[in-house]
Amino acid sequence: STSNFGKIFLLFILILGAFLRLYRIEEMFTFDFDQEVAANAAYNFIKLGKLSLIGQELSFQGFFLGPLHNWIQIIPYSICNLKPDCASYFFTSTGLLSAYFLYITVKEVINQKTAMISALLYLTSSVVIGNERGPSSNYFLFPTSILMLYCLNKYYKGEKKYLIAGSFFGGLAVINFNPIFIFSLIAFFSAAIFSKKRKITVLIISLFAALANIIPLLIFNFRHQNILLNNLIQFVKEASSTENIISKPFFIVKDILLPYYNNFLFLNNNIIYEILTFCILIVGSLLFLKNRKPILIFLLIWIVFVILGFSFYSRHIPDYYFVQTLLPFIILTAYLLSKKFSIFIIVISI
Repeated sequence: STSNFGKIFLLFILILGAFLRLYRIEEMFTFDFDQEVAANAAYNFIKLGKLSLIGQELSFQGFFLGPLHNWIQIIPYSICNLKPDCASYFFTSTGLLSAYFLYITVKEVINQKTAMISALLYLTSSVVIGNERGPSSNYFLFPTSILMLYCLNKYYKGEKKYLIAGSFFGGLAVINFNPIFIFSLIAFFSAAIFSKKRKITVLIISLFAALANIIPLLIFNFRHQNILLNNLIQFVKEASSTENIISKPFFIVKDILLPYYNNFLFLNNNIIYEILTFCILIVGSLLFLKNRKPILIFLLIWIVFVILGFSFYSRHIPDYYFVQTLLPFIILTAYLLSKKFSIFIIVISI
């Protein structure tokens, strides 16, 4: 049956994904500043019994993440006696779990065929594998995105409590993994607010669920003369701008977003691959619009909100900031490939 085939195919690509991730991992894992910060936090807890309420300092001096990313890394470092390659094995395992939950979520949101292709794209991407071998806090934005999509789909189906859970996960990512995820959280709330079956009470509770994640930073801020609040205000003043607001979305798509998506799919900057990536994005978007399913429209809104959000951002925009749009792009690509078998053959062969 189709269901049994899907399970067998999923098992096969999970094994393939595990092989690609574990192959020469001891030689190819990275250990730079981001990994050093998490390792030091694990050492301070395991050896010295110290647990910090703040995480890594960001590129803007005096601006910190929440502590969850460092707390999570205590798990592998405590198991492996602080060996530096242990985190890579740990995140390889969580990467396979992400692929499994990606399959489950997309199967429920769209169909099994799209779910299988989505998982295949994720598990075989060299970019994803590289990120798991040298994980930073940005790594967690993808699994968080899956959880939020799953929750919003349940919300659309009438299970209102899932909006609260999705909001909590979104707020958790903004505070603990990367503040730029705020654009994804805004898109999530916008989709819920404009839903025909919205309930004000649920929306208010969801907002507080998102804000609850800021409590550890509030405690730290209170203990240190409002240092985080003052630095946040200064950051907003320096990083926000309306200069070139009309042309900047075009620049973001052309110079950052498309090369990032192209790198994910093909790991090749040749113009032919970039044109193919652009066509996939356009045709896939048109198929979503033609379908008119609210959850698919949300996936397009998700990408658009992130692009528009960065249009007001005056600082440097690295491509990895768009990892928060990787989930909608994977699903869009998989949906297109499930509809157009000839394109699927071309992409797989490349």
